[in-house]
Amino acid sequence: MIVNDGTSFSPRVQRNIRGLLSPIPTIVLENRRVPGAAGAWNTGLGHMHGRHDGFVALLDDDDDWDADHLESNQAAALRDDADVVVSGLRRVVDGVEIPRPLLTRVDARDFLGGNP
Repeated sequence: MIVNDGTSFSPRVQRNIRGLLSPIPTIVLENRRVPGAAGAWNTGLGHMHGRHDGFVALLDDDDDWDADHLESNQAAALRDDADVVVSGLRRVVDGVEIPRPLLTRVDARDFLGGNP
């Protein structure tokens, strides 16, 4: 699923997106909540509520995942019966990794209202 948080995608652009991602079934939605990542994520989660039972991963348009990211996080969620999994977050600026402290505590309420 893609939730657009910018200028609305025309039907032609939506078809192009689906074509690029084929054969992955792709739903394209417009953010129906507050502008920004939290509103877009909540739009997607609201659409999925009651339609999907399983693992959900969120990726913002300016972020990247390691090749094993989804598999590692799903395994952690299943192993620990977790509601939220936060992987090791890295910040890279101009190709240089900026050190950041590891999160020592996180709660599901810390998310989707802003960016912790």
